Amino acid sequence: MRVLLFFLVQLLLMTQSDAQSAHRLLQTGDKSYQEKKYAEAQKYYDASAEKKPSFRADYNSGNSIYEQQDYKAAVEKYTRATQQRTTEANKARAFYNLGNSYFKSEALDKSVEAYKQALRLDPHDIDAKKNLTKALEKKKEQEKQKQDKQDKDQKNQDQNQDQQKDQNKKDQDKKDGKSDPKDGKDGNQNQPPPSNGQDESNQPQEAKKAPAHLSAQQQEELLRIINNEEMKVRRKMHPQEEGAPSGGKDW
Repeated sequence: MRVLLFFLVQLLLMTQSDAQSAHRLLQTGDKSYQEKKYAEAQKYYDASAEKKPSFRADYNSGNSIYEQQDYKAAVEKYTRATQQRTTEANKARAFYNLGNSYFKSEALDKSVEAYKQALRLDPHDIDAKKNLTKALEKKKEQEKQKQDKQDKDQKNQDQNQDQQKDQNKKDQDKKDGKSDPKDGKDGNQNQPPPSNGQDESNQPQEAKKAPAHLSAQQQEELLRIINNEEMKVRRKMHPQEEGAPSGGKDW
């Protein structure tokens, strides 16, 4: 019984010693952090967490890493801080800084969720509201840029396919012996023949041939017409040959 009590006392003393040592490490880390020696401060905070895990050690270590702009490593520390036993106010601060680290890492979806979690724990956190708005706007902008890029790529792909189809058609036409009117080769096959410089409308037409066979009546009528025409011609040429002299002055 005395032996067991001895070991319990020793364990308690060791625990208190580790706690005191962890606390001293935290204080030393805080001093280095205030002096902006962030890498040095991180070492003290991590050493403190090894001796006695705590929200303060992980949270402050995350802050030191964040100041060194190693945002992905800061995510790990802030995540551990949110899992430590502490107040809701402290967890809200850890989620807020976790959202900042995700934002800097371009992990906008996770950033939005971290800010939302911070606001669930502390609905009056104005900074969390502002940063949540920024994250949502940037996310929307990135989605638009992504969609625009997809539309542009699709358009280029469609154009390339159309060009390839046109080229394939030209190649096939060449194989089939067809010509492209745009090439200027044999493009006048369907055009009217070139003019010879003469007005075809003034070209003499072929004389109509008289019927080869006429009836007796038709022949008689044709002779009568010919005789009449000949008489008209003689009258025009020799008017004095008319039967009665015309009246006029008596010479």
